Amino acid sequence: MRINESATAKPVRQDKEKLATLDNYNIAQELSTFKSLFIEQSHRFRSLTRSIKRLSLEVTK
Repeated sequence: MRINESATAKPVRQDKEKLATLDNYNIAQELSTFKSLFIEQSHRFRSLTRSIKRLSLEVTK
């Protein structure tokens, strides 16, 4: 008894497409999280840079 390949190929392809979609979604979520953290850190860095400049001006006075 042979298994009909066309009957099994479609669900496998659909499963792979679902997994690819899920992977893309997960990657998008991770990128979004990374972007948020990156923006937060860049704001902190900017604030720290301003503080250092202010302190260096006070020291040189």
